[in-house]
Amino acid sequence: RLLERIKRMESGKAFPAARVSDNLTSYPFGKSIVTGKSYDTGILDEIAAFTFVGRQRPGSEAECDSDGCKEIVRQVKECLFSWWTDLPWVRLETAKGMLSRHSEGRNATPEGGWQKLAAGIRFPRFEHVAYQQHCVLHEGFRFRDVTSLTLEAKWGSYLEDAQPGARLDELTPMWVSSETATSALRGAVQLSKSEPPLLLFHVDHGQSHMVPGMFAEKGLWETHLLDL
Repeated sequence: RLLERIKRMESGKAFPAARVSDNLTSYPFGKSIVTGKSYDTGILDEIAAFTFVGRQRPGSEAECDSDGCKEIVRQVKECLFSWWTDLPWVRLETAKGMLSRHSEGRNATPEGGWQKLAAGIRFPRFEHVAYQQHCVLHEGFRFRDVTSLTLEAKWGSYLEDAQPGARLDELTPMWVSSETATSALRGAVQLSKSEPPLLLFHVDHGQSHMVPGMFAEKGLWETHLLDL
């Protein structure tokens, strides 16, 4: 079921994204107070600089020469955050093209392969969004604004801490956070019953009841690592 759903998402050529709010939450950073929108806009802007490597980065849609370019400019301008809005998947052939564009003329070798090549690339934070932007710019993908269903995100992905009333059942994400799964159990968030999430993330964020025995298993794993 997981592979089928990944293939369906890829064939749709759209990454779900929602606007990040400028007033739902804020955090102190040194002497400054940063909202979710201002912080996440900075991240998307940083990733766009990485995506447009080797070419003049447009400052507006009017300066773009392709629909993909306009879509990335729109994502940054509207702060459409697409990190972890569904299970992060990668087509290796596409990732190969992405790495090649950032390799500065170097090629993968049998001795080191793509891992060695990638070691010389300075990736931005939230690197899967960089993969998404590469797909938008070069592979005909787009960002699907789902804010009308999810409501504005507080900070980052709307799946991390879904807003009460979010209609995630209409998006059928392949994974959600343990916080969102808990909200669904309480009836605050709607999840699809016919195509429910197949995986949970952030299960270590105080939602241990979602995975019985989780902290006991975590303790065993930590002991094993220390023994190594």
